[in-house]
Amino acid sequence: MSTSITNSRPICTYPIPVSIQSKLSKAGFLTTGSVVNLRPSELSSSAEISLEDAADVLDLVRKPNGLFLETKTALEILREEQGNCPIVTMSQNIDNLLNGGVPLSKVTEISGIAGVGKTQLCLQLCVTVQMPEECGGLKGHAVFIDTEGSFNASRLQDMSQACIKHCRNSMNLAAENWNFASITENIFVFRCKEVTELLSCVMILKEFLKTHDQVDVWYYTLKLSIYS
Repeated sequence: MSTSITNSRPICTYPIPVSIQSKLSKAGFLTTGSVVNLRPSELSSSAEISLEDAADVLDLVRKPNGLFLETKTALEILREEQGNCPIVTMSQNIDNLLNGGVPLSKVTEISGIAGVGKTQLCLQLCVTVQMPEECGGLKGHAVFIDTEGSFNASRLQDMSQACIKHCRNSMNLAAENWNFASITENIFVFRCKEVTELLSCVMILKEFLKTHDQVDVWYYTLKLSIYS
């Protein structure tokens, strides 16, 4: 693809936040060619955006494949799905309905009237996602975003003890390192009382997992994120 075509690409076609695009447009930066040769400090000053945002914009427009968003073939997606083991719920009927359990890398919505057991199931998933692989678990961590104060640590303790007992009896595992203390240490609870707190939580979640001392490899150990 020629440089002239790349330089004429409108800035609005890049995956740049609307607020930043608006400032770029107001400052007269409408195409790739109008910004590609600038330094971050120059773009930051001219468009009145942060130096970090300016650097991100320039990195994006200078990518060799910047004309396209990241793509995957259908075969690659299929192989990823087949390689992901689901999170078991400890209910055979539910697991059968979900083809083995709650799938990874997808959004699963659990709905129902009050008292039907939605939170109960979410708490159960926080435990079962941590089960040893020998027991059908993923040995992962969980994030629970609580917007209504429904997270119940006492109920979680009962579920954890029952799950530990089940694994030890059914698989004859000692699992000394997998106990209630280790389970609770690997469940990170965010309490959000209003919409702005929830939005902020979602935005910082990735950074939190990168920097949290107890999460060595966040993109591997985090298997479950729950919004209640």
